[in-house]
Amino acid sequence: MSEFAYPALPNLKDLPTMIAFQVSDMNSARCAGAVTKARKETEHGALVRVDMATFTVEIEPSRASARELSDAIKRAGYSPVAA
Repeated sequence: MSEFAYPALPNLKDLPTMIAFQVSDMNSARCAGAVTKARKETEHGALVRVDMATFTVEIEPSRASARELSDAIKRAGYSPVAA
């Protein structure tokens, strides 16, 4: 009988958290650009994914909260709803 060594599972607290918003008034590439630019004022290095087909914005921040990101999107003139 042989023994197998499995790598330790990462602590879930250490994994990046994706924050998703439904932004139904984001209806063009220009709007998506404005939303992406808005998150830079709060979280410059965050990874952002925009899905225009579903009006969804996913942000993987390193330090900003969902509220801070939502407020930045609102200041850009859009209406984010937690998805």
